[in-house]
Amino acid sequence: RGEILRTEKRHDEALAAFEQADKLDPDDVSTLLGIAWCLKRLDRLDDAIETMHRAYRASPKEPIVLYNIACYYSLAGDKEQALAWLGRALRMSPRFRELIPDESDFDPLRHDPDFQFMVEDPSEGTGE
Repeated sequence: RGEILRTEKRHDEALAAFEQADKLDPDDVSTLLGIAWCLKRLDRLDDAIETMHRAYRASPKEPIVLYNIACYYSLAGDKEQALAWLGRALRMSPRFRELIPDESDFDPLRHDPDFQFMVEDPSEGTGE
């Protein structure tokens, strides 16, 4: 139900549905991702970050969790945390590098040299 409401951009209702599901299974990563997604859109970024840390504790080897934590820290203006979590996500699953160019959550860091260095595709080499 939360997913349907989320796609309809009914964020308050989607959040309530996800929170009901969370009561049944508090360690379900997809539910926690849904909660955090809704919280972000309701301008409750600190709560979204806290929820993503719950998801990380429940499933620390799930790269989408680390990637989303990086996204939310980027939006919060915390470059150090954003880069740390993004680096971990990319080491765990380099395919996430493909998502970064279209990920608006990273717009606050887009022109930062440290961010650019981190997201550079290592397979492109230096041309030497």
